[in-house]
Amino acid sequence: MAKENVHYNFYSRYVCMCLSISVKQGWFSVLTDKGVVPAGGYKGYDPLLVEVVQFLKTKVVPVTKEETLEMFAFIEAADMSNEKGGKVVTIVEAMKKGQKEAKKLIEKLKI
Repeated sequence: MAKENVHYNFYSRYVCMCLSISVKQGWFSVLTDKGVVPAGGYKGYDPLLVEVVQFLKTKVVPVTKEETLEMFAFIEAADMSNEKGGKVVTIVEAMKKGQKEAKKLIEKLKI
């Protein structure tokens, strides 16, 4: 069962963040150099579905490869922070972990 309130700390190349999520209330806030700011709420899957349909129609990828990798690293950094009790984890640390795991998988699969 998911925790009701979760706190993550991580750095991306764009901003240093402390992310607090209230699963029950469906919102989250971000601590930035300008203080705590609301970062939006859960709006369902409609926005995602619109982008998927647009992609299927146009075959134009809406997100760059680099941005996609950073999104995965963002999620990984949040998970790593959670595993470490909310300690700061950088996006760079998460990317290095992912690259190390990918290298092992490639070697295992002999790609």
